[in-house]
Amino acid sequence: MTANDANDNTDVTLAGHLVAAILSQTSASASNVGATVTVTDTASGSFSDTSSVTNGGHPGGNVLTVNGTNAVAAVAADPSYDATGFTALTVGATAGNVSFTNVGAGVGLSITASQGGSNVINYLLKTQTANDTLSMTVGVDGAPGTGTAAIHTTVATTGIENLVVASQGEVTDAVGNVQTNRVLVYDAAAKTVTITGDQAVNLDTFDNTGNFMSEGTSAVTKIDASGSSGAVDLADMVMKAGTQTILGGSGMLTATGGSTGTDVVNLTTGSGGGNLTLGGAGAWAEISSGTFFSPGYGAYAAGNTAINLSASTKVADTVNVQDGM
Repeated sequence: MTANDANDNTDVTLAGHLVAAILSQTSASASNVGATVTVTDTASGSFSDTSSVTNGGHPGGNVLTVNGTNAVAAVAADPSYDATGFTALTVGATAGNVSFTNVGAGVGLSITASQGGSNVINYLLKTQTANDTLSMTVGVDGAPGTGTAAIHTTVATTGIENLVVASQGEVTDAVGNVQTNRVLVYDAAAKTVTITGDQAVNLDTFDNTGNFMSEGTSAVTKIDASGSSGAVDLADMVMKAGTQTILGGSGMLTATGGSTGTDVVNLTTGSGGGNLTLGGAGAWAEISSGTFFSPGYGAYAAGNTAINLSASTKVADTVNVQDGM
């Protein structure tokens, strides 16, 4: 399998621009479905199949691995791979963007190293439904020096309603420094976010073009980190206005509630405790601005009202209430 260098310099960095950009690129397809295919870069700037496995001869299944650590920067156009037939995708270190098209339902994505800079992994399903799931494993578990240290990755997709992130790694390095994976996901359709794993993680979601979302544009209504033993930082993640459900695990959970007057935040922390910041939902709502002779009047809007704190003993939950003015 070979994807040669191309002359089109269009960067595939945002899910909103994927289709147009991918059409201009040279694609590598999975011609030997049934094998584990490893794609690495070469000094010439092309991508070659370095796997010696024959079609159907590998018990590991259909795995496409992209690991460009040497000369990906020499590739003028970011590589695109037709993922038809593959049951798993793996991306290691790259110096450019990587795109997977025609991805089958339920195909997982493993990220074993940072991509570097502002590079993006693009993940596009062949067929979308109303309840799609993208399962990502970020990092490789292991002791210090064996497992991965902190990984920074950005994944762009579109139309996927459920995001599942398993954060793994060495947890702490050889001298005890906590390692934290940083995961950015472009997907305006995401409704639920589930976090598992033992390595600390900082996770944010954005719209399809990488912009921050508001309560009016975000679709996220539930965050479930109950299966995580590492610290989970969701302080910058914006949830949809209305009823918001946040579940913590055995690591410290940091999250932000809504800022709309009718928001209700249901927070259930685990043994790791939680730190929740409520937005300024209780702002003064002016009814009449009044005049010099007739003062205006108004009322305070309802704020976040339901907070369920169920941390285990000896663990403190902190609720920070922002000024609604």
